[in-house]
Amino acid sequence: MGIVMERVPATFAPLLEEGLRDFLLVVLNLSYHGDATGETFNGSGKTDILIRAGERNVFVAECKVWHDEGSVIEGLVQLLDNLGWRDTKAAFLLFVHNRNVSAVLTKAHRLFESSEHWRGTIDSDKELERRYRFVWPGDPERFLTVTLMVFAVPDTEGKRVRRDSDS
Repeated sequence: MGIVMERVPATFAPLLEEGLRDFLLVVLNLSYHGDATGETFNGSGKTDILIRAGERNVFVAECKVWHDEGSVIEGLVQLLDNLGWRDTKAAFLLFVHNRNVSAVLTKAHRLFESSEHWRGTIDSDKELERRYRFVWPGDPERFLTVTLMVFAVPDTEGKRVRRDSDS
């Protein structure tokens, strides 16, 4: 989906976080047969994307559009707060509308490594993906993997639109 967003940025660049998330939910539900949901209660709040298989969460994700470092910090705190103890894999989806995607990836990487819950960085062979080992908040014996996925969605016109239901 990230490659599609890069190839046709005019379709995706005008969208805010919710619209971008909804596109991902459509694609995920092709494979997970309707089990991928958005704005679903989990942990202490609502997570942007949640996929359940039976009684187990197999994918928990927080989505953010890059505005500044504060948006990454806020999103990471939100992601960790919305995890249940049994959730050991999570993703942070960062949509970058400016052209200097490399600089944003570097800043986000630094912010993840400065988290009090960070315990290490795991090798990843993907260009716009980083993986981290975190300790579960409140339980230093419980580890989880958090994957940072950056979506390069260049802004061609500097405009954002909401879905009709957000108006």
